[in-house]
Amino acid sequence: MRHIWIVVVISAAIQMGLHPLVASLQVDLYQFTLLQREVLVLEAAMPSAILGVVFATRYRCAAHLNAALVFGNILISLMAVPLAFWLLSR
Repeated sequence: MRHIWIVVVISAAIQMGLHPLVASLQVDLYQFTLLQREVLVLEAAMPSAILGVVFATRYRCAAHLNAALVFGNILISLMAVPLAFWLLSR
């Protein structure tokens, strides 16, 4: 169980930390409006979708690990999404 949490934290850091940062940098590069910036940062900060678990089960991959990643990302997103939105949409 301990190794799963390490993977969940790394996955959440990439998904809800790095993605919004890259989106924010692209907004500055392409000079989007404030509304477009907020939407892009919010969309980039969202946790991963559940469909990955379905594909992992169908193709006999690590479905349990994928389910733990999705569940962990959803729990972490309760605090990470508002934080990323607040930090990067200014």
